[in-house]
Amino acid sequence: MTPATLSGAVLYVKDLAGLTDFYAHVLGVPVAIRQASHQVIHQASQQADHAVLQLGGTEFMLVQMPPHIAAACPSSSRLKGERTRR
Repeated sequence: MTPATLSGAVLYVKDLAGLTDFYAHVLGVPVAIRQASHQVIHQASQQADHAVLQLGGTEFMLVQMPPHIAAACPSSSRLKGERTRR
């Protein structure tokens, strides 16, 4: 039986620029920031809607959540506060 391998993962994020920087630093890989047309741009900006990080044969795609969906998601600081109050 052949072992399973991870070829890629998609993460939907509220802060594309911040999390792209974080994962690029942690994984130590270059980043391609892209807009919907798949044109590579050099910095995260309002036009960027996703970023691609490649680590060996695995591709990680970070996708900017639309604002109306991001607004409905609790922030991690709110979750931490809820956990400590229980």
